[in-house]
Amino acid sequence: MDPQYRYPGTRSFERKEADVFFGREGDTQQLWRLLRLEQLVVLYGKSGLGKSSLINAGILPLVDRFNDRLPEEEEEADRLAIEEIRFGAFQKDSRHPLEVLRGRVAAEPLAPLLAGLEQEAPPLWLACKNRQLQGDGQETLLLIFDQFEELFTYPEEQVREFKEALADLAQATTPTGFRRAVFEKSRAAAGQRSKADFRELLRPLRVKILLTVRSDRLSLLDQFTTHIPNVLVNLFELKPLDRLQARAAIVEPARKESPAFLSPPFAFADEALATILNGLSNDKGEIESFQLQLLCQDLEQRVIRDPQDAIVEEADFGGAGGIQDILQNYYERQLSGIPDEQRLVARRFIEEGLIVDGRRGAVVAGAEQSRFGVDPALLRQLLDSRLIRAETIHLGKIYELSHDTLVDPVLRSYRLRQEEEKRLEIERELAEEKRRRQEIQKRRRRARLFAILGFTLFALAAVAGILALSKYREAEAARRKASASALAARAWEIYRTDHTLAARIAEAALRIDSANEEVRQTLSRIINSPRTSFYQLAFAGHDFHVSDAAFSPDGQLIASVGFDQKLLLWEPSGELRWQVLGKNRGDAQPGHGGDITAVTFTTDGQQLVTVGADRMIKVWEVADGTLVREWEGHSGAIEAVEVVPGTPWIVTGGREGTAIVWTLEGTEVRRLLTGSEGLTDVVVSADGRYILTTGR
Repeated sequence: MDPQYRYPGTRSFERKEADVFFGREGDTQQLWRLLRLEQLVVLYGKSGLGKSSLINAGILPLVDRFNDRLPEEEEEADRLAIEEIRFGAFQKDSRHPLEVLRGRVAAEPLAPLLAGLEQEAPPLWLACKNRQLQGDGQETLLLIFDQFEELFTYPEEQVREFKEALADLAQATTPTGFRRAVFEKSRAAAGQRSKADFRELLRPLRVKILLTVRSDRLSLLDQFTTHIPNVLVNLFELKPLDRLQARAAIVEPARKESPAFLSPPFAFADEALATILNGLSNDKGEIESFQLQLLCQDLEQRVIRDPQDAIVEEADFGGAGGIQDILQNYYERQLSGIPDEQRLVARRFIEEGLIVDGRRGAVVAGAEQSRFGVDPALLRQLLDSRLIRAETIHLGKIYELSHDTLVDPVLRSYRLRQEEEKRLEIERELAEEKRRRQEIQKRRRRARLFAILGFTLFALAAVAGILALSKYREAEAARRKASASALAARAWEIYRTDHTLAARIAEAALRIDSANEEVRQTLSRIINSPRTSFYQLAFAGHDFHVSDAAFSPDGQLIASVGFDQKLLLWEPSGELRWQVLGKNRGDAQPGHGGDITAVTFTTDGQQLVTVGADRMIKVWEVADGTLVREWEGHSGAIEAVEVVPGTPWIVTGGREGTAIVWTLEGTEVRRLLTGSEGLTDVVVSADGRYILTTGR
């Protein structure tokens, strides 16, 4: 077996890594007890907390040990036969979820007792019954559906059919049609079959079901209640690690002595461990497993590079600031290890292929090379970096991001790359235009020289000089026309995104060739179009994409926020009054720890309210930018905030699909489940009576 890391980093723990899976012992035992007692259990939790790891390295090894002890210790218990199912997000060539599940539970050939009964029961139930009859009667089937929320990306008809089929298993009853057919067969075969055979046919299925769902998708299971009323009864929430659990998850794997690891055993200095725990903890003292594993693998890699340094000190990672740098720059840091000529290929594969509509997607094996140009060597490097992982589902082998929590940093990098490519394109166009003008000036100087020579030789070649001058003027006019037409065409392209810049370029084209009718028409279309709007002033203060801006009620101030985590307050003249930087940019103000998505002024214009991807709502003094108060508002990123007219209330909208009315003191007034998956905005009517939400 190849040597492995003690900490898996971006990917989930695997079954073989149970010996380094620490901190979740209590959760593992609680979930195991619930599975032993109940037929249907739902495991839910936020992305990044380790639901898949809990199953792979916690529950599955427990099942193995449980089966090994039978029948000595558990004489009355059945052996558990595990089938793990993951559908993957829907793609055009995806198989029906029912086909995927039947393929996992099917047993061949058909049991003799079922001969003639194939059409009397639903296909999925019949497949499980056939498996039961093929076995020794001492087996309970445990179906584990990982990332079950992916089912809801499939067509509605397929989801409905799957719900009906799963209900047949969850209800643990024999279908009425099958029972009736068995009784009829019993009467017809009197004396030919034993009563034991018919009892075996009517013996209830022994099936247990475990669904794992992200907490922001848990509400999707409401759709199952019409078919499986108890689907939301046995819920097990996986919460973030507390400090004691996190300490074990950090310290214990490092102590293990085994040649199976890439690193020698190492330890953490007390000060370093305290800094790590403080740096990873949120305001409630909670720690996300994903961030912990990513940080610890980075520290393990440092030990691998310097095996003599067996104790991790605070200086090794740069203290609290170094922790944030490791977490936030992981994606860029992994890409930096890829050769320059391959890095753009890797970026496009990850940013444009593995993320679809802002969510983690997948690429079927083979398409990475045919569609994105990723050769086997680059693919191997991406897999080794743990940025992506390979999975085998019903589509076959696929490649996907290692974890959902990588989506936001990858999208942020994608936006920055687009902006940089746009900037470089403009620079190239300006450089090309400069080169064209220099060429024109050079030709003009050359023409003047020819004219001087022509006058000098006029007596000898007057006719030839006149002809040359005429040809030059024709060529010059043609060059001016071509240059002006090219600029006009570029102006019309730019008009889609920047009316003012397009008009300026068209005017420059007209100065080059004032007689060019094409240029005149382009400029006229730009200026006279009812869609055209020109800006008078451009504010320059943000480093990246500006996500929102707002006028104060009296129109005398402008606030802007963006993905650079900045909050800026402007005079209408463009003068910056004050700014607040993000938490990770060294500013003393307690700014946001992620993208700021929306901003609004309070009704009296004395305060500002901002929300962001860090789930925080912050209230600021307009006078000097002082933070008045802050609180965590939603379970996921907050996309919008609006003031309720005539009241001291605000409304926020979260990506998980919830709109919440708050007082400015942070008290929740009302919570609205909008039904909008991926909520993008909230709007309040002028009279404050209605709230409008939009979603993806």
